Amino acid sequence: MGRGNTQAMNIRGGPKVTVLMSVYNGEHYLNEAVDSILGQTFTDFEFLIINDASTDRTPEILYGYDDPRIRIVTNEENLGLTKSLNKGLALARGEYIARMDADDISLPERLEKQILSLEKNLDIGVLGTSVQYIDESGKRLQIIRWPQRDLLIKWLLCFMNPIAHPSVIIRHELLKDCGSSYDEGVIFAQDYDLWVRLSSRTHFENHEDILLYLRKTRENISYTKYNEQKMFSHIISKRAVKNIAGATVTQTVIDSILNGKMEGKCTYKDLQEGLKTIYRSFLSLNRGTSLKDRIFMRKDIVTRAIRIKAEGKSETNSSLDRIKFLLFTFYYYPPGPIIVFARKLSHSIVGRNNR
Repeated sequence: MGRGNTQAMNIRGGPKVTVLMSVYNGEHYLNEAVDSILGQTFTDFEFLIINDASTDRTPEILYGYDDPRIRIVTNEENLGLTKSLNKGLALARGEYIARMDADDISLPERLEKQILSLEKNLDIGVLGTSVQYIDESGKRLQIIRWPQRDLLIKWLLCFMNPIAHPSVIIRHELLKDCGSSYDEGVIFAQDYDLWVRLSSRTHFENHEDILLYLRKTRENISYTKYNEQKMFSHIISKRAVKNIAGATVTQTVIDSILNGKMEGKCTYKDLQEGLKTIYRSFLSLNRGTSLKDRIFMRKDIVTRAIRIKAEGKSETNSSLDRIKFLLFTFYYYPPGPIIVFARKLSHSIVGRNNR
């Protein structure tokens, strides 16, 4: 999409895209984030930046830009991310809402490729992308490619958030029709909560290309507020299991699955029954699921079960329970027992080396 198309779009009276970013004391990486948006190959956008009462050089940096596409709104007091994003949604004029964080970097063709996909696929309401982690210095690290298609994204939503929030573009009309915004009662994992609430109303997709560099630092909320974010994620996961898979399982089962260890009074039997209930219920709501997708989901539940650490649980240490567990893994994913033995062998070797 070049400048010719952009001029035609402006006839509609507003920008095609609102890039929405909230920033609080983001002076370290703010220039890189802003520059990456202003350098997009797709140019029909407004860049709506909510300065959440920053006390560092953030205001100076923002007002140092002379670009008519930038709209700066300054909060009189610090409202936090959720309320700031909702403030931005209320002010946004674009047909699409593109999220951006103040420490990340959007690749030049991000908006162009995402808008092209959304224009071709009208059933997609939320579109994320593959991402690559970077560190404080910008060094490229791990590449994350989430499943691309709606069915598998919704499956994973039962256990986690498989959509990178700052990579997302959402149809503005979808949010208006649903009366949806970020739930201000959800202080952390507000994006995960929004996806679950939108899951019954639209299709999701992740673009296969890496279109965002996602910065991982000790200043990330996922690091500084790890326990709080985990608590909200577990609550949302249980709701996702109910809303998306149509299944009901206990919070202790959810906590055990997500923490990778037995929690509370959860037993291996509870864990296996919980995973089976989620899988069967999900399939009953999605009867056209392909064999390839079924294998993906079966492998996923077996992998999650294998990750569970059950040391100290007498009921999980008996020979009978070990056999039942191996049968469970074999039934749902035949290579499962091999994975179990491989992990045991690996742990044994590591144990010997550490002596």
